Amino acid sequence: MKLFFKSLTVFVFFQTLMPSIQASNLEKPLGANPCFSAFKPKVTICFTIARKRDCEGFGICNFHAIVTEGRFNNAVATTYKDDYSNALVFEIDRYKGLASGAYDRYFKSGYFVMEDDSQVASDILSALGISSNATLLQGKYPIIESNGMIRFLIPYR
Repeated sequence: MKLFFKSLTVFVFFQTLMPSIQASNLEKPLGANPCFSAFKPKVTICFTIARKRDCEGFGICNFHAIVTEGRFNNAVATTYKDDYSNALVFEIDRYKGLASGAYDRYFKSGYFVMEDDSQVASDILSALGISSNATLLQGKYPIIESNGMIRFLIPYR
């Protein structure tokens, strides 16, 4: 019987408290920005869910940010070294990793085109386990698309 009254008390407490919380949230929705612009900088944050002191448990252990300029040609990809060649594999979630319109312009043809060579930053190479300098080579590379994931390889030297 005591459990019933405790449960009833908690239920009544939340029934009286929740409407006031919801009303206060209606005034200013989380993330609402009246000055929204498609060209504002955007930050993608990758983090490990764990305590800082031992990278286990609950909290945020470490994180890093990627700042983009809110341009129509931005993409977020997972990249790793191909085990069988001197190439980097790029994987992009078509529905989450591309700015609006980028798929039609850059990927719909079935090829990813690199017009110029591009030097890879040393911190990225280190994270990928590549010990030397690397430059992504210009060229036209076939895209494999499956279940909304876009995948292509770009060789480096």
